[in-house]
Amino acid sequence: MGEGSERGNVTRLIRAMAVFMLIPTFTIGGVMLWDPETRSDHWLHAGGFAILAIASLVAIVQAPRLAARFVKEA
Repeated sequence: MGEGSERGNVTRLIRAMAVFMLIPTFTIGGVMLWDPETRSDHWLHAGGFAILAIASLVAIVQAPRLAARFVKEA
């Protein structure tokens, strides 16, 4: 098993973890903002979920670069 396959595995792991985080944060934050009756009560929580969703999207896009940082060439 070479460096390329290990780096590919780490890239897939980063993307899987980011998707695992993205789906709940996006749906829960969206639901909190959707209901007009509770929007004013949960705006801070929804904003935090939005930040986590953006961080997850960035991790999905930057996964190859992050994997290259974690898996050093021999």
